[in-house]
Amino acid sequence: MQFPNPEMFEQWQAFIESKVGFVLPDRQDDWVVHTINRLSKQENITQSELLYRASLDNRLAQQVIDAILIPQSRFFRHPSTLTLLAKQFTDYLQSSDESQDSYKVWSVGCSYGQETWSIGLVLYHQWQKQLRKNNDLKNLASQSSIDAPHIDDMSKPYSNSQEFVIWGSDVSQTALKHAQVGIYQSANQYEVPKKYHAYLQDDTEFNLNEVKPNASMHEVLNRQKTWTPIAPIHERVTFFQHNLFEFEKGLANYPELEALDAVVCQNVLIYFRQFDQRDILNHLARRLKIGGLLVVAPGEASLWHHPCMQPVKQKQVTAWRKVSEIT
Repeated sequence: MQFPNPEMFEQWQAFIESKVGFVLPDRQDDWVVHTINRLSKQENITQSELLYRASLDNRLAQQVIDAILIPQSRFFRHPSTLTLLAKQFTDYLQSSDESQDSYKVWSVGCSYGQETWSIGLVLYHQWQKQLRKNNDLKNLASQSSIDAPHIDDMSKPYSNSQEFVIWGSDVSQTALKHAQVGIYQSANQYEVPKKYHAYLQDDTEFNLNEVKPNASMHEVLNRQKTWTPIAPIHERVTFFQHNLFEFEKGLANYPELEALDAVVCQNVLIYFRQFDQRDILNHLARRLKIGGLLVVAPGEASLWHHPCMQPVKQKQVTAWRKVSEIT
């Protein structure tokens, strides 16, 4: 069953934009029609009745939005972005400012969490590298004439209980449930560079009763084979629902999302109109500390500029660094 007329489809497009600001590309038209028809059948009502109810019922509206939005992401999708964050985090670790806060990152539009967990893996790896380096320096110092106070100074960057914290947000409740759990299929592990595999652990839930009697050995061995980042990374990552189209709404519960070291908002802005992109970027820039990074996907927001934000010159990266406070 298709829509009875083009006007009905336009009304649904307007509804989606009014809720989350998304202007979906034409290539998703068939998916939108299919999804709305499916939900209408489930509710046993017409498309117009579904639209009317969703406009009055926030729960139903969220269900429609979750069903229409297609979560598309993968691990280490933009390696150059992760390299930039790794460099910034290493500079943070090497700082001797004992009073500094944790290194704070906000992953905006995180979908099923692949980007957020990728950032977590990279930062945890950098932290472990720096710890090993410091331990090597301590061992070397213990064999030399360096005074003990200098040896103690080497651990100053790690006086915080958490060296880094990451928040991931998305408008989709369905996507966030997957992201928060952080469990992924074995096939996704191939997206993660091997040097980070040491920070992954098996999370396979295997039940022989669920295996079909005629299943092959290959099917048995691969049944429910899953993995997740290790516990220390989980402890540093939090997910929450957030609608960029209603920017300040929902952030009251997260006062920590101020003076951030980095905000990563990749492959999200393309769904917004240009003036909405401008407003979103301005809001995100305000959340950064001086020296903080705002990173979008390559090619996104190419026309945006802000007097307090300086473009970062790095290949395959579209980013700005905050150079002064925004009044």
